[in-house]
This record gives sequence, C-alpha cells and structure tokens, in this order.
Amino acid sequence: MVGELLKRLRKSKNLTQIELGSLVLMDRQYIYKLESGRVAPNISTLVILVTAMDSDLRDLFDLSKP
Repeated sequence: MVGELLKRLRKSKNLTQIELGSLVLMDRQYIYKLESGRVAPNISTLVILVTAMDSDLRDLFDLSKP
C-alpha cells in the first residue's frame, strides 16, 4: 500500500522513477521495488522520498483517502 501511495505521489509531481532516483541518489530499480511492494521502506527513506518531491508524509497518506 505504501508503495502504491509513493507511486501516486511521484506521478502527481510529474516525476519518472529515474528523476526521483536522481533526486535522492537511489537507483531507479530501488524506486521500482518500493513502488511495487517488493521492498518495504523504513520511515527515514519515506521522509527522504517525500521531501524530495516537495511534500511531507501527510501528503503521502492523504492520497489513501477516496
């Protein structure tokens, strides 16, 4: 579920996986694994990712609401 929310937030910011990975110095494949749920991010990774997208954790979890 968190991975899906990351993906939705990334897309809402018009970023590709490559662009997001470059912003946070993470490999595109790692971003893919996070978004697909193959890897579970810890809280610090989530903060790094959402901060790089000019958002915060609240924005991420607001996407889960209908």
